[in-house]
Amino acid sequence: MFKWSFLLVFALGVYLAAAQDYTPIAYNQTVSGFLSDDDFRQLFVFDGRQGEIITIRMNTVEGDLDPYLVLVDQTGRGIAFSDDEGEQNAALIDSFELPASGQYFIVATRFGHEHGSTSGTYELNLTRQGVNIPSGASLQYGDVVIGEITPQQSQVVYYFSGRRGEVVNLQMRRTSGDLDAFIDIANQRGQILRSGDDDPRQVGSLNAAVLNFTLPENGFYIVVATRYGRESGTTVGSYMLSLDIIPEEARGLAAYDAILLDYGSTSASTISAEVPQRFYFFEGQRGDVITVVMSRTQGNLNALLILLDDQLSEVFTAEYNTNSRSAEILNYTLPKGGTYYLMATRAEFSEGQTEGDFELSLTGRRGIDGSKMLEVFYGTEMRGVIDSNIPYESFLFYGEQGDVVTITMERTTGDLDSLLTLYQGSKQIAFDDDSGGSQNAAIQNFTLPQDGVYRIEASRFERESGTTSGTYILLIVKER
Repeated sequence: MFKWSFLLVFALGVYLAAAQDYTPIAYNQTVSGFLSDDDFRQLFVFDGRQGEIITIRMNTVEGDLDPYLVLVDQTGRGIAFSDDEGEQNAALIDSFELPASGQYFIVATRFGHEHGSTSGTYELNLTRQGVNIPSGASLQYGDVVIGEITPQQSQVVYYFSGRRGEVVNLQMRRTSGDLDAFIDIANQRGQILRSGDDDPRQVGSLNAAVLNFTLPENGFYIVVATRYGRESGTTVGSYMLSLDIIPEEARGLAAYDAILLDYGSTSASTISAEVPQRFYFFEGQRGDVITVVMSRTQGNLNALLILLDDQLSEVFTAEYNTNSRSAEILNYTLPKGGTYYLMATRAEFSEGQTEGDFELSLTGRRGIDGSKMLEVFYGTEMRGVIDSNIPYESFLFYGEQGDVVTITMERTTGDLDSLLTLYQGSKQIAFDDDSGGSQNAAIQNFTLPQDGVYRIEASRFERESGTTSGTYILLIVKER
């Protein structure tokens, strides 16, 4: 047998040097082939990483084929063999750890090679069980690594590189012992961002998970695989740790897994019968002026765009504009800081019939007075509240000499007796109490005296001394 293996390896080295017909194979892929006297060996190639633990299985499907497997490194050296290690009519190289990173060749042949007499159809499968890497090593998305927690080693540390907005899953699964798995994920400054104890998908298993975690910044992240109680814990055992990235097309189906957007970013997706809406989120400060555009790029999508606050209450809705083929939230000033959500959908939501591809873009800037007084624009509503704690609110807008404007303050709840005042600098140039009817205020058809920034004060009758309160909508319209 030793002599036969030596001759086979020598022949394979010569064959690999001359062969050009390599068939690529990937992890978790199954391929099929036929071996006979005319074609008694076939060659497959894959890229491997040092420490990866792989299994190669070759099964006979038809015929009397006696399968024989050889794993060869990129120098032509045979590093693993199998004849009858598998089940009947199968060859198996099981749980083999790759010694180096590089290209590897799988030789699918038959016992006796060119001197053999069996033939038939076969299936060849290549799987990766995990990767054995030391503490302090780097992880890649899709990795499954193998490690162990012992009385002497209470934790194993790994690193990975990620980008802001990527969403990852980490799972630590016990494979032996009584290990009560626990995971920490930290930024490169060592600040713990999230910890995971019991995997909610496997209650009672003592496996740990960090699920749907959105990376807050570009850079390196630290993963600590440990046990409950960390250094003070007593459980031990081996484990498999997996790191996966969730593709964007699988996210955003609900608000809890919304896709992160930053000012200046664009995201592309699809609305269909299966996915009638996508959710996004962004962080904003009070006074930020944002513009959000949902543009149809393909199909007959009748876009609908809804801005929601951190309680998922509707703030602003933009319907489809047939001229621009988009739904647009233009120059909207955020009334408070925090998390906002965007729901990109279609008319009639899940009952709608239109569908297609779209691009969603978000831009934002600080208002002209930062977060103190909110900036408003012609044609854009602002909502607010007047009560004993907030007896008035101020808004700024830019106007040009000769603009004819109408400003309205409409009560929406409570007994608010609205009062509007318009200032140019510190000078009051217009005011109104009840011209809008039903205790609503309206400054109608007022001509601006010059170019510049104007201040609107929304208040109540008698201002600080007043007793009425309620919510309102403020709207400024350019008449001409």
